[in-house]
Amino acid sequence: MRLSGIPLAVLLLMAGVSMFAIQDTIAKLLGEAGYHPLQIVWARYTCHLLIAAAVPFLHRGPVPWRSTRPKLQLGRSALIAMATVCAVTALKYLPLATAATIAMTAPLFVTLFAIPVLGEQVGWRRLTALGVGFGGVLLVLRPGIAEFDPMALVMLASAAISALYLTLTRITSRIDPHEVSFFFTAVVGSVASLPAMFFVFEVPANGWHLAMFLLIGCFGGLGHLLVIMAHRHGPAAVIAPFTYTQLMVAVFLGWLVYDRLPDAFTWAGAAVLVGSGLYVWRREWARARAERRRIPTSS
Repeated sequence: MRLSGIPLAVLLLMAGVSMFAIQDTIAKLLGEAGYHPLQIVWARYTCHLLIAAAVPFLHRGPVPWRSTRPKLQLGRSALIAMATVCAVTALKYLPLATAATIAMTAPLFVTLFAIPVLGEQVGWRRLTALGVGFGGVLLVLRPGIAEFDPMALVMLASAAISALYLTLTRITSRIDPHEVSFFFTAVVGSVASLPAMFFVFEVPANGWHLAMFLLIGCFGGLGHLLVIMAHRHGPAAVIAPFTYTQLMVAVFLGWLVYDRLPDAFTWAGAAVLVGSGLYVWRREWARARAERRRIPTSS
């Protein structure tokens, strides 16, 4: 039986975000091995660039560097590069499940940033859900007590910057093919981090480390590609909840690699965060459906 439509989109999305969890695990291992975050980021985007340069030509797609809004593409890509630097820096110190839970605040930030950037109207229900979601983040962060790790704030900054990137992606997706955005993301991250290699580059200590440097870009690039393919087969408003697969995979990898499971605060915060995120998704989905039918709905 051949899958198509929404079932295929869900599987592609789940595979894509699972690769992001694997990418984060590799970044954490390399960081713990002593490699500089900028070297890890450079390797991640350089391998991504090789994939991005090849993909359009494999299926006769558009020339990837031809954008109708190149400045917007450059700014958007610079944001995700900054977010990656923050994430790689924080991952060295945070448990995988904690980092993944904090990263899941990005959809909440997207809804928040859509108000000034896209001019969207957000009603009291979704604003309340956002407040509840950020309350869940406080359970994970635990500010003011001994277990609080300042690196959690760096991961939160990564999520906020990623959300701004995703907000701008909503604009670029309307004016440029996905292959163009995919290419710009890779080339900006690779080129921007390249000058730092003269100061921080360290030859991989062994074959295993070299393999991880190659794999981190492959998993990251293929993850982005699968997510793009998922959105071609199914609407974002329908498949969005399955992005939480990344959190579940991160928990599994944290147990597999580090023999560590989240503590009670992280479980509770994740539950609150996912619940509020699903509610926001439900409101977005209902709103989009009503707009398609031209039936007014409260937000």
